[in-house]
Amino acid sequence: MVVVSCRVLIVDWDIHHGQGIQYIFEEDPSVLYFSWHRFEHQRYWPSLRESDYDAVGRGKGEGFNINVPWNKVGMKNADYLAAFLHVLLPVAFEFDPELVLVSAGYDSGIGDPEGQMNATPECFAHLTHFLMHLAKGKLCAVLEGGYHLKSLSESVCMTIRTLLGDLLPSLSGEMKPCLSALESIHDVRAAHKSYWKCLSCEDLTPLKDLSTKLCQLGEGEGVQTSTPLMNQLGAGKTNRDEAAKTDKFLELHMKEVLSLEPPFKTAVAVAEGNADLLPSSVQIEMDGDSEELKAIVREFAAEFVKEEKVLNVLGNMLAVLEKIVNKKVTGGLVVSPEASISSALALKHCRNLGLQKVLCVCVGDMDMRTDLDDGKVLLINICGKQSEQANTKYRISLNWKEVGLIPFLFGGGSFSPLSRVH
Repeated sequence: MVVVSCRVLIVDWDIHHGQGIQYIFEEDPSVLYFSWHRFEHQRYWPSLRESDYDAVGRGKGEGFNINVPWNKVGMKNADYLAAFLHVLLPVAFEFDPELVLVSAGYDSGIGDPEGQMNATPECFAHLTHFLMHLAKGKLCAVLEGGYHLKSLSESVCMTIRTLLGDLLPSLSGEMKPCLSALESIHDVRAAHKSYWKCLSCEDLTPLKDLSTKLCQLGEGEGVQTSTPLMNQLGAGKTNRDEAAKTDKFLELHMKEVLSLEPPFKTAVAVAEGNADLLPSSVQIEMDGDSEELKAIVREFAAEFVKEEKVLNVLGNMLAVLEKIVNKKVTGGLVVSPEASISSALALKHCRNLGLQKVLCVCVGDMDMRTDLDDGKVLLINICGKQSEQANTKYRISLNWKEVGLIPFLFGGGSFSPLSRVH
């Protein structure tokens, strides 16, 4: 057994299980090891029983070994993010590592013949960004390879750009994990609920009937490790054709992903009297006349038309929103003592800007009633008092005095991801 003197998180996003790392540290509580890997009910190499979700470590190391077994191929961006948000991040923040090591194998990316997964390169940028918030940013990613050159190179590039502080690109694809991924995540959380406070509220037991088990067992018990000789020529041509298709897809996809980056990162608008809080070089001025502004306010909340402070703040908010919607900046900051009311008004005004989906996370008491059940806005209000409005699918109020913030923000608490599919 190797004993480590500081707390180390090892994240293995390679497509194969790192059983060697698991064996070395499975009794060591100073190392938290996280691995997702092709498992397919023990039919994929290395075909070990201890690669499954219930191998949690031994002795003092119980709970410090986390395996997320993928029981089917084709996992996408949403599946990888779900594993991070609902398994790794809640536990990692509680573990509080002093160093993060990444076994950065990109055979888990799209087009790789070994992994046969569908995660696109920008997904690895987001995974890296999540990990950079741990251990005060002390992160080392060690390249382990990959078997599709274009996919490998683009994924490595996305990882390095993130480490260098570049803007995160938008994630592509539907953000709904597949059923098999949710089943694996459910089982992992059930196996680890007795070891971590962020999972201790879970009322979960491992699933007995997995959606993938019967169909895979019907294919035979053995693991196919090579292509029959008589079929190798045809298989080789098929693989080359698939590789060429992936190359073409990635060339177009990455151009589209990277073209969405605005030239500037942040726009800042401050209320009168707060201008000295930030340098003038990052500040923007409110556009539009006051009558137009009053018309917007009158449409949503006529009682605030005569509130000069609200009007000024709303004008600043709309100026920032306009630059974000027009892709001139990626984000904005508005400084004001009237942020709650103006945010609610600006949020409603987003519908007039042609936005299809808006996520609003408001930390503080939301003082204005909002009607958001049209599916275009998801509002998460983290506040210190009981909300007067009942929670709905698109409006969620969390009282920070009653629940811990970190478990809910990163997938802990009493939420089960499988609840979305039952």
